Amino acid sequence: MAGTRSAKRVAAHHGSLAEKLQQLSPKRQEIIRPVLENPRSYVLLSVRALASRLGTDPATTVRIVQGLGFTTYKDFQRHLHDLSVAYATSLDTMKAAERQGTGPTTFVRAALHRDLQNLHALSNSLNAEKVCSLAKRLYESPKILLLGGDAATSWCTIWSITSP
Repeated sequence: MAGTRSAKRVAAHHGSLAEKLQQLSPKRQEIIRPVLENPRSYVLLSVRALASRLGTDPATTVRIVQGLGFTTYKDFQRHLHDLSVAYATSLDTMKAAERQGTGPTTFVRAALHRDLQNLHALSNSLNAEKVCSLAKRLYESPKILLLGGDAATSWCTIWSITSP
């Protein structure tokens, strides 16, 4: 359930963050971009440590964070944490276990544990009535257009072949 709340906060803030990022100078955008692209690597760093890794000074880092709409650096860290949780995958869990020097059995258990957490979050946030309503609309629809890219392409192809 905490993961679901994080995902909702991230989604709500993501649009306004993108707008605020565009309002920063190109140099400041360049400085902060690695943090936003890989929040997990930066979430636990202090302002000084973050500034050092980004090759800038702490005052500039705080001004960039405030330019993104965060009142304090702590609020920005909380956002980075939410991003890390919201976009965590089974692969992240396996990589973390690998760094700890554990074997394949631990990878499998950790991945399954994370997947179970995700399923639990989904079951707590899923509105079954809306899903049933959508299924009924799809079933009663005379035509359905499926668009898919990447991995979904093969699924769309199979669906179109097997559908009457």
